Amino acid sequence: MKVAVMNMSGNVGKTTIARQLLAPRLGAPVIPIESINADDQEVEALLRGSQYGELLAQIGGLSRAVIDVGASNVEDLLEGMRLYRGSADEEFDVVIVPTIGSPKQIRDTIATIDALRDRGVRGDKIRLLFNMVDYRDTVPAVFATIFSYWADHKDFRLDPTAVIHTNELFEQLAGANVADLVADQTDFKALRAQTADPGEKRAITHRLGLRRLARGVSEEFNAVYKILMN
Repeated sequence: MKVAVMNMSGNVGKTTIARQLLAPRLGAPVIPIESINADDQEVEALLRGSQYGELLAQIGGLSRAVIDVGASNVEDLLEGMRLYRGSADEEFDVVIVPTIGSPKQIRDTIATIDALRDRGVRGDKIRLLFNMVDYRDTVPAVFATIFSYWADHKDFRLDPTAVIHTNELFEQLAGANVADLVADQTDFKALRAQTADPGEKRAITHRLGLRRLARGVSEEFNAVYKILMN
């Protein structure tokens, strides 16, 4: 199973979806396609979008992979798909397009879907993921433009339950892994009871809170994974 995660827009949560949701459940390596970081500083990356032929060579020897395509590299990657005719549909089993509920990202999401279809990716492989949705909102209301577009075309997969809600955990991960937080068997309550230091108690309580948040996030990830990969 080879899964690409991409959107022409940045800030839709592609890397979190690739590394935290998909890779652990697929048991697959993440291949980042990126040339700039969040500070817009040039960094050394494994591959760039303009190296599409090299990407095909690399994933050709893999049975599983998650390809995390940075927004700055989508255009070059799409050009590679155009030049290597049929490669996108033949090499990628699923293309996940994450989106959030802001007008620019929604417009770019539709443009991304159009570009993938133009390059021969079958609609059943293109799967939308609604990300960073407030639990008080309803997906069809927030993403009404996308639902209207889908009603007119129906050439990609749209499921309103393929949703990841906002969660304070994502702001506090600081490089931690959700799966590792869930698997941590530390008895934080016992540790907290053993110390009289208020600062240490707060630190232990914070770690306990992260694990509790991670459990909820992991359950949501499991549900979304089943929807997307079914």
